[in-house]
Amino acid sequence: MKKRIFLILSIVLLFTSCKSNKEIVVKKVKKVSKNIYKVSFDKKKYPNANIVTILDKMDIKINKNNTKEIKKRVVKKIITKAGKKACSEFKIIYDKRYEKVEILKADIIKKNGKKVNISKKNIQVLDYNKDYLNKDFAIRKMIKIQIDSIEVGDIIDIIYIKNSNKEEKQSEHFTFASDEVILNKEINFIYPTDKEIKFQKKNFSNKVFESLEKIGDNKIYKIQKENLIQIIREKNMPKIEEIFPTIYYNTYKNWDEYANEIYDLAKIHHLVKSCSKKLSEKIVLKTDREERKVEKIENYLAKNIKLVPIYDLNKFEIREMSDIIKTGYGNSFERAILFKQMLDYQGIENRLIVLGPKENKFEEKKELLLVNQFNYIINEVKIKNKKYYIDTISKSNGINELEYQKRIGFPIAKKVEFIKIKEKEENLIISTLKGKIGIDKALTMSVENKYTGKEAEIIRKKYKSMSLADRKNDFVTELKNIALNVEPMTKGFILELGKNVTKFYAYKQNEILIKKDEFYYFNLPINIESLKKLEKNEKRKYDFENGENLKKITYLDLKISSEYEILEIPKSIVIENEIVKITRDIFVRENKIKITDTFELKEGVLKKEEYGKFYKEINELNKKVNRRVLLKERLKIK
Repeated sequence: MKKRIFLILSIVLLFTSCKSNKEIVVKKVKKVSKNIYKVSFDKKKYPNANIVTILDKMDIKINKNNTKEIKKRVVKKIITKAGKKACSEFKIIYDKRYEKVEILKADIIKKNGKKVNISKKNIQVLDYNKDYLNKDFAIRKMIKIQIDSIEVGDIIDIIYIKNSNKEEKQSEHFTFASDEVILNKEINFIYPTDKEIKFQKKNFSNKVFESLEKIGDNKIYKIQKENLIQIIREKNMPKIEEIFPTIYYNTYKNWDEYANEIYDLAKIHHLVKSCSKKLSEKIVLKTDREERKVEKIENYLAKNIKLVPIYDLNKFEIREMSDIIKTGYGNSFERAILFKQMLDYQGIENRLIVLGPKENKFEEKKELLLVNQFNYIINEVKIKNKKYYIDTISKSNGINELEYQKRIGFPIAKKVEFIKIKEKEENLIISTLKGKIGIDKALTMSVENKYTGKEAEIIRKKYKSMSLADRKNDFVTELKNIALNVEPMTKGFILELGKNVTKFYAYKQNEILIKKDEFYYFNLPINIESLKKLEKNEKRKYDFENGENLKKITYLDLKISSEYEILEIPKSIVIENEIVKITRDIFVRENKIKITDTFELKEGVLKKEEYGKFYKEINELNKKVNRRVLLKERLKIK
C-alpha cells in the first residue's frame, strides 16, 4: 500500500503544483459520517425547505493531458410534497462528442431504512431540451433518471462518473452557497504532482475546511463546508461568487494561452473565400460609399444569417463560409468571420474582437483568468479614422453600433491586447416641458422628449414596429397616465425616428387648480425618475448592485396667470450615492416657475446598510406633497 503523506502548511510543496496559492491554509477536513442517512437538520433554521441535500460531493480528476473525470455523489432527503415533485427526476448533462457518463448508483432509501434500486428502465438518454434550436451546435445530451416511487421522508442517493477525452484547458469556479439547503458540500481536486494548477479563493472563512495531501503521483486538494448558507434571492444582488465562499481553479498559464486557442480557430479563414466575394458583389455596388457598403452587408447578415448562441467559443470548429450562407445560420464567430471576409473584399479595414465583460468587473477579477467571460465575437470596422463596433444581429438605417457599455475586449491575435469598448453615445433623455396655467384654471402643456444612445434604440424599435392604430392607442394611454381630465392638443405623437429620437406632443388638463379654503394648489406635472428595481422593503440581506448608466434631464418652464400669487413651492433636492445622483433646482420670478431635474443612474454598488435610508428618500420624492405648489388669488384693486 502506498504511504499516505499529509502536507501540513508545506509551503514549498504547495507552490510546486499550485501556483498563486498563497491564500490556501491547510486545515483538517471533517470526515463524512458513514451513516449519512440518519443525519438530522434544524427545521427552525430552514422553515421553507422542501428538500435537504445531505451530501453534495464531487471528485475532479485532471490528468496530465488535460482530460478530466468527474465523480459526483448527491444524497437528498424529501421533506415536503413539493420536494417530492422536485425530486421526481434527476438530470445529468454532457457533451455527446467527447464525454461519457456512467451511473454507479441510483438508490432510494425508504423511511424504514429499506434500500430500493432505481430500475434501468427508469434511466433515459435524451437530447438536451435547451439545445433544440441550436441546429449543428446542439451537441449536449441529457441522462434523465425517473424517480417515481419516492415519498416524503425518503432519501435518494445517486453516484455517477462523467469522463471527458477532450484535451482542453480548464477554467471553472464553485461556490459554497446554494438556493437549496445543503448540509455538507465537498470538492476534491485530484491532479499529478508535477502539474501546474492555479487555485484562488474568495470570501473563505474559518468555517471552510481544507487539506492538501499526496498519494503516489497525485495530489488531492480537498475543500469542505457544512451547513451552507441558503441564498434568499433579492433584486439587483451581486453575483453569488462575489458574496459567498468560492474556489476558482485554472490550468491556463495566462491570457495569451486562451487568445491562441481563439486565434488558431480563426486563422484558417483569413483568406477571402469565393462565396464571400460573390455574395459581397451581389449586395453592394462599386459606387457605394464605404459607410453604405458596411450598412448593406450588415443588414444582409441581420436578415439572412440567423444567430445561434453557443456556450463556449473554443468548443466548436468554424464551418465553411459556403455552409453558413447556404444554411442561413451561424454562431457569433462564424457570422463575424463572414462579415470580415466581405469587408476585406471591399477593401474596408476591420478586425475581429472577442467581447468580454464590463470594464469594472474585469479589472476586479483579471487575475482569475475567467476566460469564459470572453465568449462572443463582434467586428471593429474603421472608416475615415473612426472605429465602429458592430454586431450584425439587427437591421438599421446607417451603420448600426450596438450599445456596449464600457466593455472589455481583445482583437483576435496570438497575444492578448485588451481594449476598452466604450458606448458610442451617452444614454440620455432630455425632456422639455413648456406650459401655462390660465385664469380658467386649466394647464396647457407641450412636451418634447429627446433620446440618445440605448434609450433612442428602445424608443425607435418600439414605434417602428407599431401600426398607426397602436401608436394612437399608446398616445391615449400616455395622456391617461398624466390625469383623467386630460385632452389632446396634437393628434398623436410627432415622432422623429432617426439616429437620435424625438417625441413631441401637447395636451390640456382642465381644472388643474384645486381650491382649499382661500387657497389653490396643484402638483407639478413632473416626477423624479423612479428606480423600478428597488425592493419594496427597507432592509436587504445583500448589497444593491446597479449595472446601468442613464441620465435624464427635465426642464420645466411654467407660466402662471397673474391672477394668482405663488406662496409656496417644493424644495430643491440633492441626493447622491454610489449608484445615483438626483438634483432639483427651482427658480421663481414674476409668476414663472423654472425647474431643472437631473436623474443620473451610475454603475456601482450601494451597501446594504445604506439601502434603507436611500429607499425612504426615493419614495418620499414622488409623494404629491413634494410636488405641490400653493397659490392664492391676488386682491383685485377696484
